[in-house]
Amino acid sequence: MLLPKFDQNCGNGVGAEMFVDNELLWSWLRQESIEQLAEEKYIASMARTDPGQLSNVTYGESQHLPIRSKEERPTYLNQFTTDLQRQLARHGDRRLSGQYGHIAFDLRNKAYDVSNQLMNLEAIRLSIYLNRMAYLSIS
Repeated sequence: MLLPKFDQNCGNGVGAEMFVDNELLWSWLRQESIEQLAEEKYIASMARTDPGQLSNVTYGESQHLPIRSKEERPTYLNQFTTDLQRQLARHGDRRLSGQYGHIAFDLRNKAYDVSNQLMNLEAIRLSIYLNRMAYLSIS
């Protein structure tokens, strides 16, 4: 999008040059504001929830929590989604009330993707370790 060019030599004006007559600019600015407000509502609603009951768990403590098997993750994530949807209904922004299910399901999918990536990283790390041990035993 092309934004209007302002005169660099009008530093002592009254600021009227800032309010340009550009419908495209104002339309874009309005849409950006609407999207930012929606994002802020979403974030504020999510910040009030704790579906995994992990808000009081430190990072160090989280390192010692058991890792769920791949088979039990879908069941847990379904419970997580239901709990998140219930908490959003209780604590979330009322203007998002028709979207709680979508928000919870979206977060569930993101959590599932992250857990798969972590499992893949763990498998890669184990493979590297085993290959290194095999190499060291050969040499």
